[in-house]
Amino acid sequence: MTRWCQDTYGPLFSHFGVRLAGSASGTPLVFLNGAIMVDSGNENPTYLFECQDRYPVYASLAGMRCLFLVRDDDHAQQYQTAIAALAPRLATIRQYTGPLLDCDVPEPLYLGCEFDASRIRLSFCDKSRQQVADGQVISRHLTSGIYFHQMAPLVSDLANQFRDLMQQQSIQVELEEDSIRRSAQLALQWHDKSRYVKLLHDRKHTDLPNHVPTTIISLQHLKELTWSRLQDLVGQQAGSANATSFFIKSSIDSAGEVCVSLDATNFDQKIAALVEAIEAKARHLNRSGSALQLLVQPRIETSSDRFDQPMSMGFTYHIYDVDRIEPVVFTGHLYEDPERKVFMGTYLSQTLSQDALRAIGENKLLALFRLFAEQGLRGPIHLDAVRNVHGEYVFVYDCNPRLGGSLPGLILKLALRREGLRVDTLASIGYRGRIVYPDLRAKLDELGDMDLLYTRDTQRGAYLVPSIVRPDSYDLILLNLEIAEIRQFIESGLIHTLSDQSQTDLPGIYV
Repeated sequence: MTRWCQDTYGPLFSHFGVRLAGSASGTPLVFLNGAIMVDSGNENPTYLFECQDRYPVYASLAGMRCLFLVRDDDHAQQYQTAIAALAPRLATIRQYTGPLLDCDVPEPLYLGCEFDASRIRLSFCDKSRQQVADGQVISRHLTSGIYFHQMAPLVSDLANQFRDLMQQQSIQVELEEDSIRRSAQLALQWHDKSRYVKLLHDRKHTDLPNHVPTTIISLQHLKELTWSRLQDLVGQQAGSANATSFFIKSSIDSAGEVCVSLDATNFDQKIAALVEAIEAKARHLNRSGSALQLLVQPRIETSSDRFDQPMSMGFTYHIYDVDRIEPVVFTGHLYEDPERKVFMGTYLSQTLSQDALRAIGENKLLALFRLFAEQGLRGPIHLDAVRNVHGEYVFVYDCNPRLGGSLPGLILKLALRREGLRVDTLASIGYRGRIVYPDLRAKLDELGDMDLLYTRDTQRGAYLVPSIVRPDSYDLILLNLEIAEIRQFIESGLIHTLSDQSQTDLPGIYV
């Protein structure tokens, strides 16, 4: 298994305890969760199970052990079986690619998880009682604290429960309770995009990157809008009177479900569909949609023809304190729908990152992230921007107080580079086991015959990462291909050949 390196992987996570050097014995514990989606009302609590399924291989590439929540011992056994099945699949891939990475996936630390009306409660199951007696699991790295890829009040509560359970077994875990609670509360607050809008509302933007003019409205206001009222509203409040198309999105949605692009020709239809989507989701989650705020923005005119790069980018910095803010990664976005509402994966390119940094200005980016640091936010913070037809990056008030969907691709890139392998560009075609290949060897043969398999010798083409989200599922990663070549790969249909279309969950890929 890959040895943990704090300098390489530490900036990708939040950690509350004592950071140990990579030479320390044992394996760090990481809780890869979807808690902010639960706390913000976007998902039910069982989403915690769905989210954790995506990450065990990536965690192992960073030299980490996952914390998995399970309903009971039978659930833990299902995970054990799925993770054990990764080894022969990884071995088969290694036969074709040569020795690229050490992907020996350590068994997660399991904890029982019970959902009731008021709280999610953790407990020991029989499996976890066995594990706490294992010195390989309960290592110095674990007792020094836990790594988190996202924070939320639910994470804070679960972390405290974890510490208390360990103490029952005379295992002392170093967690900074006040810091975790404060970070969790701030993460949930700033998950709400309207706070970002209000933060910049009264500021002159000369020292900051460009932001799209934005108006905040309620659901009731949305229901009362007409096309002329919408144009007047945005013209008066956001100073964009000449806009002919608009983008409306929920202030707390992270999945692209509660948003719409509209103009005069489809206004009534799109507004009715948006209202229905909001109310349906509120009913599903047993919540009221009346308190929901929506962001209204003139649609940014873009062009995929003029610039051969992704039209949308994410910028992630790690905030250590107000005076120490360091870049983590700049990523192009890939989407699963032609309107580019639903995020699917990331495109990493040093050239793209350098071009974006030059276009925006390093000082302006730092000034923007310093505003969030001054609000008390710490850890990875991710902000999104769209490139307009003039090649200018315009920020769209999407704030994610976490690394987000770039985590899997970035970990793979860092792991390959640690092995001395070339990674100039990387496109992650999903990270949720969305492609199912029942015959792995047949797929590897196909890619190899077409000279499109990333190997130690070629270091260019596709690489498959096995997943436990569903049987025989994989994440497809394209390495060292330019955007034009990625588009060609996508349009060729090669992703779906030899896949089980009835099980594959990948509607489309749009740059």
